[in-house]
Amino acid sequence: MASDPQVTPATTDARPLIGPAQLFLAFSNLALSGFGGVLPFAYRALVEKRKWLDSREFASLLAIAQVMPGPTICNLSVMIGQRYAGFAGACAALAGMVLGPSCIVIALGVAWQHFGELTAVKQGLHGMSSVAIGLILATAVKMGINLFKPDPEPLDARPAPGAEAVAAPVAMATPVPYWTIPSIVQMGLCALGFVGVGLLRWPLAAVVAGLAPVAIGLSWFIERHPQDP
Repeated sequence: MASDPQVTPATTDARPLIGPAQLFLAFSNLALSGFGGVLPFAYRALVEKRKWLDSREFASLLAIAQVMPGPTICNLSVMIGQRYAGFAGACAALAGMVLGPSCIVIALGVAWQHFGELTAVKQGLHGMSSVAIGLILATAVKMGINLFKPDPEPLDARPAPGAEAVAAPVAMATPVPYWTIPSIVQMGLCALGFVGVGLLRWPLAAVVAGLAPVAIGLSWFIERHPQDP
């Protein structure tokens, strides 16, 4: 007698169902909200509000988008769109990211030709720049705190962001110490990257080319030589 097929939570794709239209609208709203820089608004919209990604996934995708050619936020939109809706989703997310701002930039360019020399306009731009710096700094702090925070369970054991938990509750995980070798290595690499790009003003490509092999090698070594409990 054939038994009825059973679907377990481990074999189902728990990602939220997101279509190209939702991606277009989400990234359009994100792009039109991101005056002074889209990245801080992207973290808030994708991680904190919509929960399409968690903080670690956002940091990983952002790192890939940063080293790829082209605008970082556009690369990020393409990867997220492709992840949830394939090629159509990637095109929809990218279109949402660039279509609205392109029209606004053209209009602002025309206005700048007529009013750009006004003192009030120049002072307003300086104020917006200061706000943008504060938003980027706040986003960097949030990402750093979440990235270095101990993770008591592996990434593949956590439910997908935005999906409802379907498995039975499990026991509390054993607390993980904050100062572990992986966290110290991450902090050290972060500090080296900041010094290279922010203080020494070395080219980003040179810093990435120098630190990426070191980071990969250290990750490989730590993975194969875990800490003793």
